[in-house]
Amino acid sequence: MSKPFDEAYVMALTIKNMVSAVDTSITCTVKRISEFEGNSKKSAEVLSTLAKLNNMRTQLNAFSLIESV
Repeated sequence: MSKPFDEAYVMALTIKNMVSAVDTSITCTVKRISEFEGNSKKSAEVLSTLAKLNNMRTQLNAFSLIESV
């Protein structure tokens, strides 16, 4: 007997895992900001990374609202 398939469940679980991964990356990156206080190039890279991660988080939130996940 095959297992039932539920698209909504798969999408909700995938979004949840993606959001968790992005949140973990944001947290870890924020914790490292102080390491680069004297290095303006690396500080800019860290801030750029945080901006991109925040954008990803925003897109995931928008997707989950559209899909009602």
